[in-house]
Amino acid sequence: MHPQGAGAGPKKRQGAVSSITDDEIREKYLERAIRELNDLGRELSECADCPRGNVMPVQGSGHPQADILMLKGSATASEIEEGVAFYGRAGNALMKSFKRLAIDPIVVFGTLCAKCPLTDPSLA
Repeated sequence: MHPQGAGAGPKKRQGAVSSITDDEIREKYLERAIRELNDLGRELSECADCPRGNVMPVQGSGHPQADILMLKGSATASEIEEGVAFYGRAGNALMKSFKRLAIDPIVVFGTLCAKCPLTDPSLA
């Protein structure tokens, strides 16, 4: 028989160190970044004040933990149509530039200042 309270739960090892690796930490940050981008997209899509009708907000494109952030003011017609930043001619030109500069596109994330795809910025 054990004395009162002894052996009642799992025993903690003294000096035990968490065995979380750098890869696991990076994976958690990536999951969080993806979740936050998805939440932002959902919030933008549900905006009751936006008079855009059935047009999607223009989201960013690229890796959510990229080393390089490209930011531009507003969307072009092709970006509005697809709902993705740096789509169409601008995206193709950037890809060619990345190739010439030996930049891996996975290290770049592009987005817009104004997510609402209206021609009149005062309404965005």
